[in-house]
Amino acid sequence: MRILFAIVSMVGLALGMSVILAQEKKEQNDPEQNASNQTLSALIKLNKKIENITFVSVTGEKKTIEELRGANATIVAFLNFQCPISNKQTPELTELAEKYKEKKVNIIGVCCDVESPKELANHIQEFKINFPVFYDPEHFVSTQFLADITPQVYVIDSAMTLRYFGRINDQHEDRATRNLIIKNHDLKEALSNVLANKEVLIQYTQPVGCPLDRVKKPLVQDGKVTFYRDVLPILQKNCQECHRPGEAGPFPLLTFKDAYNWAELIQENVISGVMPPWKPTTKSIPLRHDPRMSKQEIETINKWVEGGSAMGNKKDVPPPAKFRSSKEWDDENPPDIILESPGDFHLGPLGEDHYRTIVMPLNNKEELFIRKTQFIPGNPKIVHHSLYFYDGTGMLMDAQKKLGNSTPPANGIGDWGPGYNSGMGLGFIPDPSKVKRNQDNPGSGLGGWVPAVDPITAPPDTAYILPPQCDIFMQMHFHRNGKQEVDRSKLGLWLTKKPPTKFIKSYLVDTTFTIIPAGVKKYKATGSVVLNEDIKLFTFSPHAHRLATESRLYYSLPGSTEKVLLFEIKNWDFNWQQRYYPIEYVALPKGTTIHNEWIFDNSTSNPQNPFHPAKTVFLGENTTDEMGFYIIAGVVDVREKVVPTQMLNYFERLLKAEALKKIFGAK
Repeated sequence: MRILFAIVSMVGLALGMSVILAQEKKEQNDPEQNASNQTLSALIKLNKKIENITFVSVTGEKKTIEELRGANATIVAFLNFQCPISNKQTPELTELAEKYKEKKVNIIGVCCDVESPKELANHIQEFKINFPVFYDPEHFVSTQFLADITPQVYVIDSAMTLRYFGRINDQHEDRATRNLIIKNHDLKEALSNVLANKEVLIQYTQPVGCPLDRVKKPLVQDGKVTFYRDVLPILQKNCQECHRPGEAGPFPLLTFKDAYNWAELIQENVISGVMPPWKPTTKSIPLRHDPRMSKQEIETINKWVEGGSAMGNKKDVPPPAKFRSSKEWDDENPPDIILESPGDFHLGPLGEDHYRTIVMPLNNKEELFIRKTQFIPGNPKIVHHSLYFYDGTGMLMDAQKKLGNSTPPANGIGDWGPGYNSGMGLGFIPDPSKVKRNQDNPGSGLGGWVPAVDPITAPPDTAYILPPQCDIFMQMHFHRNGKQEVDRSKLGLWLTKKPPTKFIKSYLVDTTFTIIPAGVKKYKATGSVVLNEDIKLFTFSPHAHRLATESRLYYSLPGSTEKVLLFEIKNWDFNWQQRYYPIEYVALPKGTTIHNEWIFDNSTSNPQNPFHPAKTVFLGENTTDEMGFYIIAGVVDVREKVVPTQMLNYFERLLKAEALKKIFGAK
């Protein structure tokens, strides 16, 4: 039945192609229509013999596909080392090359969009690629295959017949949506069928990645909207902080050529709101570090691309934007204390993002007053964000000694170094009964770092008060980029000798759920806390795991049932968790109720669901468990030296949920 369906589909596609090719010239010139035509043309090549194509190496050596082919199968893979999706999937090709080497399967890589053969040679070495990668800047090879996306793969059998082309797997639904679980390994499945002399039932899948522009669009010199006059100032203001050499952006956006090469992708991400990254909705109170573009700026980008991406007059070029290096301390004086990771942390090329906690001792005998903190990433290409805290109990240092992994694997590929794999939490559930040291000040947050965010200074007349015998720990979110990487980040602390006259107090605003039933698409969880003193709210940080989709923070004044919205996210992203800072402090009187609300999607349709099919999910520390809370902090007049029962009660809830999970046999 599936074979019959495939035949019917192919006939339909062929008929559809004849209709499309008969359409008017205006329709043929439409980019989306052209992409559709190209895909249909490529489909016609299925089950037909591949021509004897010539490839050119980075040294200029020419090889034909007949010379490069594998005796039993050949994979031609189109790659782009400036495309994050391509880079993330390249290690899978490296694994395949090693796994199927003895089965006489050869992989041939092709890269079109690099500056020079030398640059390509460097990438091959950086990614430890174990198959030949050829240079195709004029798109001779990509035109033969009608490749239009990177990464994109073609499977050819021993008779040199094309049997499959499309994506490597279904990890990405689109450029902005990454599935947590790969359900279909399309390339591996097609290759297995070819090697077993079986029918390849699914011969084409739609690849997801970065566009491969085989037909270069004509260069437009002038227009109503030009790069130098209209677009470059927007990129300087909103994009170049990250999209410049050595920073977090996967490619620079400094020059006309930079922006011209990625114009359509810039347009797509700006219009959709994916970039610049900012999750709070416009209903939230005004917040610092908001990088969003204005409607006018978005429209300017859109008109520029729609008008052909005109260059404009170089006389209109604004002065270069000046940025503080992310490697420099942002203060007139150097930090009083610099805590650097005690060694290099090594991040492997494969797997999900890595969350690591690195604990460092202060060895202080007395209280310390911290006025400012600054985090400096050792490797901005892989440090997605970091949160940092102090621990007065010693429990984190004990956990690091027990859970740490500093021994490199035999092949040198993988994750190892200082700290321990903690997930998006502590990595363990603290037992409140075992807290013996600094019970009245066991720990709290000191700040957080994401790209393009300034260091955080404590509010006037306050300081972060660190207890004696204190440890500092950094929670690091490492973002894999397809190659083995190294990081050694550090944290600077500026002290003040003057004791604070006002104080920073934190509240945990938790929800009350213990389980989220399987299959429920919109599970609502709420919770609240009452302030027991006047407070000036200056920061808050929401936290949840992968099932969360929406979140809101409200307050109700004493004696009122009206809930006033402070903050809202309607497309929660597990990977973009940070602290938020209102532009103006929010004065809240004693007796104010702080409410938080979360919506969770525990259905199989949620691409971030860690279980397929969906399972009942429990409250817990693991990233396959779920949480939903806010930590809020504000300025108060009086320092209370009491045991923080809120956090201890929360840890007790976690312990009870863990016990319940074991009773139900959940993993």
